[in-house]
Amino acid sequence: MTNDHNTGSRFYDKIKQQFRSAFIKGDNDMKESPISGVTAREDGILQVCFNTGNLIFLNMKPKFNSYRFGILSNTKIFLSAVTDGNFIRWYKDKMVVAELGFREIIKWCSEKHIKYRTSGFA
Repeated sequence: MTNDHNTGSRFYDKIKQQFRSAFIKGDNDMKESPISGVTAREDGILQVCFNTGNLIFLNMKPKFNSYRFGILSNTKIFLSAVTDGNFIRWYKDKMVVAELGFREIIKWCSEKHIKYRTSGFA
């Protein structure tokens, strides 16, 4: 679906522009944390809320076959997702076993990992 890819690119560009104007100084240091919340669902979907009002649902299941995110195929570990505002981390026995950064999430916005797209902006 070519149209879906174009929609993804526009969505990615819109989010990138909003974050650039809201959070990034001239030297690319963040003024405040861009991620306001995260919820992991049992179906492998990661809901990420941004301080700009945007909300995305990342389909993490395709990544469960990779070395980096393979441990997240364990539902208990996947559901342990928390954020410090810049990174999303998953824990096992109080140790970080996987991590996903804000910039990587924004990059994924233009790829196939997003299951649904919603935006708080018109």
